[in-house]
Amino acid sequence: MDGQELPLLVLLDRSIFSMIRVQISPKCKTEENELAVLKLANDLNLKYKPFKLYFDGEGSLILDICMITPDEKAEEIGDMVYGMFNVMITFLNENYRTMMKTIW
Repeated sequence: MDGQELPLLVLLDRSIFSMIRVQISPKCKTEENELAVLKLANDLNLKYKPFKLYFDGEGSLILDICMITPDEKAEEIGDMVYGMFNVMITFLNENYRTMMKTIW
């Protein structure tokens, strides 16, 4: 990702689901690139199981990772979150340039 810093949020609550959310690119979906970026997100969603890429209401590209964390100890949840960070960083290192080329 060439040193690019992306906004990241870890959502934990009392449900059995936890979420890691990353904003890949803010307000990047335009009339000109809409078909290409939607196809890119769909292709990546089909290829990578742990992630869901989508565009929010403002056209920002979002990456979500949902984890099931029922009755886990805080230490175990932390290990799981850090493990998913590693998977996410690998994914972004492999795909970020392609995503940006399609967007811009």
